Amino acid sequence: MKIHQDVHQIHQQYGDYVRVGPMEVSIIDPAALNPLYGHSLETAKGPCYILMEPLDGLVFTRDKKEHALRRKIVDQSLSSKALVIYEPVIAKCTEQLLQIIESRSGNPLNITDWLKRYSFEIMGHLIFGRPFNTISEEGGDTFLLDSIHSDTVMMGYLRHMPWIPALLIKTPFFRKTNTRFWTWLETNFRHRTENGSQNPDIFSWLLSAHEKSPKTRLDTYKLHGLGYSILLAGSDTSFSAATNVFFNLARDRALAHNLQQALDDVPDMSEHNLRKIVLLNAVIYETLRLCPPAAAGVQRITPKEGIRIGENYIPGNVLVQIPIYSIHRDERSFERPEEFLPERWTTRPELNAGNRVLETWWGLVLLLKKPQRIKKPALWHLIRLSGVELKFPSSSLPRVATASPTISSKVLQRLSGFPKGSREVLIILGTSVLLKPAAHWVYSYFFAGRYSPVEGYTA
Repeated sequence: MKIHQDVHQIHQQYGDYVRVGPMEVSIIDPAALNPLYGHSLETAKGPCYILMEPLDGLVFTRDKKEHALRRKIVDQSLSSKALVIYEPVIAKCTEQLLQIIESRSGNPLNITDWLKRYSFEIMGHLIFGRPFNTISEEGGDTFLLDSIHSDTVMMGYLRHMPWIPALLIKTPFFRKTNTRFWTWLETNFRHRTENGSQNPDIFSWLLSAHEKSPKTRLDTYKLHGLGYSILLAGSDTSFSAATNVFFNLARDRALAHNLQQALDDVPDMSEHNLRKIVLLNAVIYETLRLCPPAAAGVQRITPKEGIRIGENYIPGNVLVQIPIYSIHRDERSFERPEEFLPERWTTRPELNAGNRVLETWWGLVLLLKKPQRIKKPALWHLIRLSGVELKFPSSSLPRVATASPTISSKVLQRLSGFPKGSREVLIILGTSVLLKPAAHWVYSYFFAGRYSPVEGYTA
């Protein structure tokens, strides 16, 4: 699904305000940021947020008071103090991923799939208190992982038609699938509640707060919904963010080298030490700017009296949203918006021309990526162990980032935003071997050890 790209093209043609539905307006005017998403919050969450009821998590909670209470609990579970407790789990899962990479020497490996499994395995430990063994050749329990993928795809289609799920679950097929999904969640959350966890985890914070509240069936639903929403945010969005980080590093040899040096100077992956690495934070922020979570935007509904943005008036009860993908590519807010420039967050703040965007909008973006903080130690491991190299199937010379050949891996991805025929990308981690461009690259290889030429590439 590339709805955000379609909307972006529409705005390029028709301007800042575009009616995209009978009662829905898409806006990329920076002046709309504060009225729609700022502290004044003149708007409310739209009807797409009812999709998860009654198991609605933090993001899907529409009541402002209840949202404030839930956010406090989530903030505690993802605080710097809590992250220190989670570090052994992250280190263990990272080691398992590296073992898989080494065991696949010379054989194809779908890196997107394994990063997805890796993220889910970490969140399985931190939410359900047990492993799902997804980082293994056997595959482990992938029911929830597969369901999350289909669930997010379905939500993307139905976010503008939230009444349709109520009709679909009445049909035999969708009712059976829906019942199986929520039964699986309820069973595993009940198991976690009754049996506890060997190590402190995220769900411990949620359960502690739940035990202080009334024990109604609805409260239990909300507990499970909160746990599921954190799992979703920490797994589905995190693996894509990690993939994009490596892709952007692969395009810039000097940046990859500088970041690796900065990481090599850090003795361990504690949150305290990682916070000192300004360049790592800049790379993550710039990656989120170009490849943001919720790229199509988050839905709001105007108050009954309507809302005025500059000279523009939007009537009441109209759905509005600002597409993150587009606002991050607006020259009024970011100079050279299509370029990956981490220095805009460090030594060249003048590249961030739109202070209004940073003050109002960026807080929302960082909130969406907050559960991904637990993946920063993982990036420390993976980047520190290997350099990166990227080659396009064209006449352009590849860039090589020399590094210790502890891990040598290739990742072939299909990425949007490049001309047709140039979307296949080769990423090599941990090797200084320079390959000549081949006519066509069709396979994905992810291997450790000594390099040998493979089909589609020439030494």
